[in-house]
Amino acid sequence: MRVKLRPDAHYAPVPQGVHWARAGRSFVLAGPPGLYPLLDSRLGLLAAGTSLDDLVRDLGDEAARPVLRHILDRLLREGVLLDLDALTAPPPDPATAARHAEVLAFLEARSDDPYRVFARLRGATVAVVGGGPAARLVERTLRSYGVEDIRRSERPTPRAADCDLAVLVDDADTPGEPPRPEEYAGVPLIPVHAGRDFALVGPVGALPAHPAPLLRRVRAWIDATPDGPAPRPLSAVLAGSLAASAALALLTGIGDPAPGPTLVHGGQLRTRQLPAAPGTPAPTWERCAAPLALLDQHAAPAEPTEQAELSAAATLEALAALTQPWSGLVARGDDATLIQMPVSLATARPLGSRPPQPTAGWGHNRAEAVLDALLAAVRVLAAQDCPPQWRPPGAAGGPPVAAAAGSTAPRWLLDGALRCLDAELTNRPALRRLDWQGLTDAGQRSLWSVTEDYFRRSIHAEVRALPGLGWALAAVEDTTGTLRARAWGPDPDTALYAALGAGAAAAQADPALRERLGDGGPGTALIETLPDAAVRAGLQQVEKVLAEQGRRLHAARRTADPVLGELPVVSGLVWCA
Repeated sequence: MRVKLRPDAHYAPVPQGVHWARAGRSFVLAGPPGLYPLLDSRLGLLAAGTSLDDLVRDLGDEAARPVLRHILDRLLREGVLLDLDALTAPPPDPATAARHAEVLAFLEARSDDPYRVFARLRGATVAVVGGGPAARLVERTLRSYGVEDIRRSERPTPRAADCDLAVLVDDADTPGEPPRPEEYAGVPLIPVHAGRDFALVGPVGALPAHPAPLLRRVRAWIDATPDGPAPRPLSAVLAGSLAASAALALLTGIGDPAPGPTLVHGGQLRTRQLPAAPGTPAPTWERCAAPLALLDQHAAPAEPTEQAELSAAATLEALAALTQPWSGLVARGDDATLIQMPVSLATARPLGSRPPQPTAGWGHNRAEAVLDALLAAVRVLAAQDCPPQWRPPGAAGGPPVAAAAGSTAPRWLLDGALRCLDAELTNRPALRRLDWQGLTDAGQRSLWSVTEDYFRRSIHAEVRALPGLGWALAAVEDTTGTLRARAWGPDPDTALYAALGAGAAAAQADPALRERLGDGGPGTALIETLPDAAVRAGLQQVEKVLAEQGRRLHAARRTADPVLGELPVVSGLVWCA
């Protein structure tokens, strides 16, 4: 019996015997107080590799053989010892072992046949393509691991397909086109982007279908966060180290490669594991010739039951992927400086928007405000990103087009439909004009009082509606004309309450934030809190009103994102024609 102590094994004396720990597992080898001194005094033999005969001979007592056999058998079962008799390849010569002691220790700790794996590692062929400090570090580290055949080049070579692995480095300091993955068909790849502001390594084994969208998304997040750029050349060196470690795992088969890339970011060179790329080639859009048919996918139960209003907090939780750092489409704002009474205010940044102007939202609580701001940001991106072929024909003088967003397809459609009808209602005579004396609801009076008495804004309100449409549009404006707020509601009183809340939010906000609140168009936040049945009823009313005018809804919907894949939110353009 020949054995060797694995390099990552630890032991210590305990009252019951000897405590052992290795690879996240631990156990106690029970025995008398002399057990620990017995093992500790033979540490040199165990670490170098020994046999049962050698241990008995070193102890000088043949009677100890059964006890030593029992100890070695237990340690072998627990994985603390490497079984040298079970190896299929001999250890390297002493000079080679000394040169590559670190990687040999790594293999002995993690493999049951480490020297066979080491021989495979030495015989591997690796292409390291690209320039800069990351590529140089990868080559140097792989040579220290024992890899002898490293094909180093600034650009792909004709022998590229013969490699066992290729590390493709796109470095900001290296001019010219970066290496292209298609030139390495069938070869496992480790892509490395060593940019000016950040570095990205992986995913190991393949490239994202289209890495450019991910690079743009990460850069947009860096612009939106106060972390600052990752300093070069340290970020490139760290990226090279991560790539070399990934190459070792891939060549030895030890360790599961991360499903997504690793990001190096910030002035403190932090690393973060990103989710796996979905493989979507581009933002996917579809034209909905009959968008109301989407209601069939959200059909009501055969026997409708009473539904409670939805919670903005629950909706935010469902949309969490939308704001996932480094991969999401929207960054939540740092709202610590915003006044949060008497209503809540929130901001969000639509990443990649042009210009990069944050959006704003409000609500009666924090969750409502954040949800309002996030959906406003999604509308900005929908208006910007919709491909020309999916937009309505004839932009000038054509039908009114609205960017819309919602947590479900019906909510998105109702959001877009009401925004399209907004222009038509604005030019119609008011259904009701109100001042303080015309208010009968306590909630409306409270918001009116806040705006007039606390913020010193003298206001008046109007409510408009289309015949046959239960939803109404309310507007609040002060006497100076600098404060304007509009909101939709499923009935005139609810619309007025929403508009008064929007007016209080505008009065509460500073001028810059007030402008962002106004940029979002009429408030439609109530759509997200209504039961599904109420949303469906609103869409059916819209369909009937449009049909009487010889029109119907059209839409273009964004269905996927190249970084996130399937989106948790529905967005796109809606128009009436």
